[in-house]
Amino acid sequence: MKKTLAKISQCQNKKIIIATVGLADPMDADNTDNIKSNMKRQLSKELYENAHIFHFRGGIDYSYLNFKHKTMMGLLYKKAVGLPEEKKNCRNKSND
Repeated sequence: MKKTLAKISQCQNKKIIIATVGLADPMDADNTDNIKSNMKRQLSKELYENAHIFHFRGGIDYSYLNFKHKTMMGLLYKKAVGLPEEKKNCRNKSND
């Protein structure tokens, strides 16, 4: 994002709309707080405060994944299924 915005000249005079897309629930405050903290590190304070930010839920089309990524997703799925219900959230806190 930082590289993309660097290519836009004089962002101060433009309306900036940022859309984030991910697998985690966009209504989950932990998830959006994590995204926002990462954005604050990449953007100037002025740009961050003036940008219109929207969070959307995406999806995975497994038919486009290669073998390596399908394997990684399978392992991640097996780990998630094995977690106790109280430890399941957008950011696995199993190391707490």
